[in-house]
Amino acid sequence: VARAAGLQHGDVLLAIGNMPIRSLRQFEEMIAHVPKGRNVALLVRRGDNASYVAIKLDEK
Repeated sequence: VARAAGLQHGDVLLAIGNMPIRSLRQFEEMIAHVPKGRNVALLVRRGDNASYVAIKLDEK
């Protein structure tokens, strides 16, 4: 899913929508509350640039 969404090794996840991600545990808890099959906007830092990437959560 991550590669299909355009994420790359070394990308840093900064936020889900407008909610900052402060730890892996927090990210996992936030994602767990998003319905399966739903699109999510992730704010990603790659190098010196940050941009939003839309991913669709697996329905599994």
